[in-house]
Amino acid sequence: TPSYMENWYTVYSDRVVVKNRFYDYSGYAATGTCNQEVPAMYFIGWLNSFVYDGNSGDWNSVNYVHKNNLPFWSGGSGDSNVFDPNYAITTRFAVSGSETWGAWYNAASGFGMGFYIPGVKRFISGRNQYNIYGDTTSAFSAGCNYTAAGTDATLVSFKAYNYSYMLTSGTVQQIRQTFYNYRGFVTNSFS
Repeated sequence: TPSYMENWYTVYSDRVVVKNRFYDYSGYAATGTCNQEVPAMYFIGWLNSFVYDGNSGDWNSVNYVHKNNLPFWSGGSGDSNVFDPNYAITTRFAVSGSETWGAWYNAASGFGMGFYIPGVKRFISGRNQYNIYGDTTSAFSAGCNYTAAGTDATLVSFKAYNYSYMLTSGTVQQIRQTFYNYRGFVTNSFS
């Protein structure tokens, strides 16, 4: 459809904040909610393990859930790659301050890249062609890792759809601490 997207990147010493605005100019009437990727992200194959918080998302305690050797993200083999840390209580994800972050990290070194997207309900994550290209550090390799942070939303023509997220790097503990320090940076309202 005819559409337009704007992105603003603010770089700090310990994080990057990304603000996004999307407009649909199709004029089609909204027909209900559907899954929206807010955003979809790709990471180099060297970051070979995925982690997220398996608690209720309240920042008071941590329960790291590590996923290694994830299959291809398409799920075509029948494997489910959907990681919804709190599926039974997804309502809490809509509350500001929820611990909705994840990270891809290298299991041997402990270094990783993390993302925090307030208000999302699920992560879809997986790896592409790491069995062919290995844990490469090349940004040009077809071997990569993928995560889409998802929420249910209705896109309305001629109305702005806004969302923001934060990125950082370091160890898993450093990544979570950075997100904790700036957890009030934005409240996404997906509607």
